[in-house]
Formats: sequence, C-alpha cells, structure tokens
Amino acid sequence: MHWKPEILNTNQGSRFTSQVFNERVWRYLKHEYLYLNQPGDGLDLYKDLKCEFIEYNSEQRQNSLKGEVAMSVYSTKKRNTQETVLESIRK
Repeated sequence: MHWKPEILNTNQGSRFTSQVFNERVWRYLKHEYLYLNQPGDGLDLYKDLKCEFIEYNSEQRQNSLKGEVAMSVYSTKKRNTQETVLESIRK
C-alpha cells in the first residue's frame, strides 16, 4: 500500500502563471524604462515606475490578452461582474 499525503497542494499552477507575469512586467520595465533612463534618486525612480505601470496597464497591448489592453479587459470583466450581481439582486 502506498502512503497518501494529508495535504494536497493545488496552487502550483497559479504560482507558475504569476511568475511568468512578473517576469514579463519586469522585462518590459527594464527594456522600456531602466535601460533608456537613469533616475536621479529613489523618488524619481518611484514616480517614473508609477507612470510606466500606468502606461503598461492602459496602453500596452498584451499578447496574453489577445492583443487587448489590460485595463480594458479588467474594466469589462468588472462591469460584467457588477451587472451579474445587480441582476441577481433584482430577481
């Protein structure tokens, strides 16, 4: 008879997906910002990275999202979820 583990870890797939996402974001930031610009100090770095994240999420088309912009996909899903919740409340 084989030993059966008491805990089953099913989070491995999401951890891998999260890692891929993080690697893509940081690769984008390195190539589009850090290699082209040199911040003067930590505050400049913070402000510039904030702008880069806004641009990445609102303007950069993503292959993984079928060429869509992340914010438009998020907004659509959020709106659809809100509509579904409102419909269920009205019933």
